[in-house]
Amino acid sequence: MATNFERVRSVIEALLPAAQNNIQNGGDVDTFVQQRLAMLSSAYGGGMLNSDRPAIDYSKLTTHIAYAYRSLAAHGDWLHKMLCQQTSAVKRTLDVPSPHVACIGGGPGSDILGVIKFARQWGLGDRTFRFTILDHHPQWWRCRDELVSTFDDQPPITHTHQDLDLSAGSPWTDDWQFCSADLFTLSFCLSEVWSFNAQGSVSGFLDQVISGAKAGALFCYLDNGGSNFSSRIDAEMCKRNDLVTLLDEEHGHMVMSYSERADVVKIPFQARFGGQWPKLKGEVATKIWKKK
Repeated sequence: MATNFERVRSVIEALLPAAQNNIQNGGDVDTFVQQRLAMLSSAYGGGMLNSDRPAIDYSKLTTHIAYAYRSLAAHGDWLHKMLCQQTSAVKRTLDVPSPHVACIGGGPGSDILGVIKFARQWGLGDRTFRFTILDHHPQWWRCRDELVSTFDDQPPITHTHQDLDLSAGSPWTDDWQFCSADLFTLSFCLSEVWSFNAQGSVSGFLDQVISGAKAGALFCYLDNGGSNFSSRIDAEMCKRNDLVTLLDEEHGHMVMSYSERADVVKIPFQARFGGQWPKLKGEVATKIWKKK
């Protein structure tokens, strides 16, 4: 079975020519990816809870390449690890012919990577998975297409984009059928939008999603750790009487699985992308709740 980094390498190799073709005036795609990596590092480096900061712009294909290189493998691996900490509960939830997963802020596809890796490990690889991707940037489709194509040895995986703006307030999105999902993932999404919650937009969305979810659905939260972020999601979830906590952990130093080898992407791309490293460790919170 291919590793996350091997899949990410395939994604980057597929996206680079398309990104180069989109650049006008003879610019070099590697230079633009370097710039996007620097932009992402600056945006994630501090001030994410500053209400005056602009939202991160994920519209450009070179940003998708930078994000895939930097974070896609790690976020998928950590989601897989989290799911494995509650293997029995997750298997019961996904043990249906066509499991439905709603990925809130799941544009890049790391949620797909983590869920499918779990399914293949635990005997659910023959299921026909359906992913609803709720994200503010529809342009992520190409990155996800390339990622999903690396799972060509199992039943087709469908992923449908649905516009979502967590800063806008009700109704947030125009179709709520995703609330029928078996599993909801919130992977490195809420840390980017808490700063837009002054009028309760994020809180209101979470309340509506959880209230509309079916009994037995799982909510899987993977995001930056520490009290600044975890206290916010805890405040939303712990006040409810319709959720049961299955997992609640803070990892001060979460690392990639030993089976992953970053050299798969570092060797061909690190020098090209200005010497920056893909993410290999981080301060991470992992939480799972079950709807009663």
